Amino acid sequence: MKKLLTMSLTAGIALALSGCTATNAPSVSMSDAVKANEKAVCDVKANGIETVIATAKAYNAIAKKEGVEFRRLGINNSSAITAVEEGIKSGAKTVKPLDVKKKAKQEFDINFAAERACKFAIGALKQKHESATQYRDAIPGDGYKY
Repeated sequence: MKKLLTMSLTAGIALALSGCTATNAPSVSMSDAVKANEKAVCDVKANGIETVIATAKAYNAIAKKEGVEFRRLGINNSSAITAVEEGIKSGAKTVKPLDVKKKAKQEFDINFAAERACKFAIGALKQKHESATQYRDAIPGDGYKY
């Protein structure tokens, strides 16, 4: 009986303390992306570039896991995020993300690149959700009367 009481108290204390040591990493999901306002969340002037790029990194991880990472002008979104993070560390005003062939072709302002990466990460998840819920609208004869 004493052993059972000790085990239950130890488990209770461990559970109570585990809630106190949570990390501050952004925890996002597909439903958060669907509800997110891209203009407000990805505004560099209002939120700061570090917050915007952290948000982009969190949403892009989900997009990569879902297989819907954006690629625009030959540049993957993860490459843009990496370029912005390196630009923040070095204090650069512009960044040149690598394209799929590992060549830096285009130069972007660092704030624009961060905002673009954030919007692309959220947009990919929104489009995936919309395609799953509204695909029947694209089928001729399914809901349309001609």
